[in-house]
Amino acid sequence: MIFVSKFRNILYYLFLVTVILFCLSCENHIIQRAAADYFLYKEGNWWRYLSADSDTAFVEVEAVDSVLQTECYPVDFDGELHYILHLPGSIKEYYKFTCNFSGIDYTIIESFVTRIELPLVIGNSWQDSLIDSLNVAGQWLKAEYRINGKVQDFSYEEAFDGDVYEIELYITEKFTSSDTTTTTETHLCEFYAPDIGLVRFYREGAEYVLLEYQLQ
Repeated sequence: MIFVSKFRNILYYLFLVTVILFCLSCENHIIQRAAADYFLYKEGNWWRYLSADSDTAFVEVEAVDSVLQTECYPVDFDGELHYILHLPGSIKEYYKFTCNFSGIDYTIIESFVTRIELPLVIGNSWQDSLIDSLNVAGQWLKAEYRINGKVQDFSYEEAFDGDVYEIELYITEKFTSSDTTTTTETHLCEFYAPDIGLVRFYREGAEYVLLEYQLQ
C-alpha cells in the first residue's frame, strides 16, 4: 500500500509539473505575441508583393490624416486608399457609402468599422456592421455593411522568425432602394508576421507573397 501511495504521489507531481510547464509555455507565447507588432502603420512603410502570374501589388503608408475628426493612417493598397485606425483592441477601417440620386451624391453610411480584433488569438471570431437609411425625395435608400472575421490558424515560419497568423474576412455590402437590391460579397484571406506586417494574401483567387519591404 505504501508503494502504491508513493507511486500516486509521483504521478501527481509529474502531472503538476507538466501543467506548470504548459502554462509557462502558453504565457511565454502570449508575451512574445504581445511584444511583437503585426500591424506596422507608420508613414513611409511599404511592402511589395508578387503573384504566381508575375502580377505585383504595392502597399504604402502615407502621412497621418484626419477623418471624422479622428487621426488615422491612409494606406495606399495598390491604388486604393484605405483609412486605418490602430487601437489597442482592434484595427478599424473607415467606410463610406454614397448613392447618386438624380445627379446628386448622398452619403448613407460614413463611419469606422472593426476590421480585426486584437490581440490575435487562434479561433477568435468577431463581427461588426454599419446599417443606415436615408429618405430622398420620398424614397428610402438603405445601405448595409457587414464584416465577419476569424483568426483561423497560426504557424511558426522560419523565414519570418515568428508565428504567422492567418485571418479570414467575409464582407457583405448591400444597397436597397424601392426598385432594386444589389449585394456584393468579398472573401479575404491575409497572413501577418511579427514586426513585418502583411506577408501573404489572396485576391481574386491569386496568392500574393511578400517580395520586398521597407520599414521606417
